[in-house]
Amino acid sequence: ASYERQMSWALKESAEMAAN
Repeated sequence: ASYERQMSWALKESAEMAAN
């Protein structure tokens, strides 16, 4: 489902922002 893809994207984005 698209919502699963959005959640994965959001988790990766938040992880990258946290790393920065």
